[in-house]
Amino acid sequence: MYEWQRQIQIIIDEIDNCIKKYDDEALTLCALARRLGYSEFHTTRKFKEISGMRVKDYLRYRKMAFALKEVRDSL
Repeated sequence: MYEWQRQIQIIIDEIDNCIKKYDDEALTLCALARRLGYSEFHTTRKFKEISGMRVKDYLRYRKMAFALKEVRDSL
């Protein structure tokens, strides 16, 4: 289980880096699964098992969090 937790952290770091660089092309499930070396199905299943949420939902929440931070810091 520890190995998957480490790999989920890699996905989370990759998502955050892509959001910061406005690189939406790298934010696809296919690209994230390829980065880990697993199928899309296996990646989503393990991500949900460990984090409790779907990859798609996590992406949406993280994008929203980054946008809110930008708005907050711009005031």
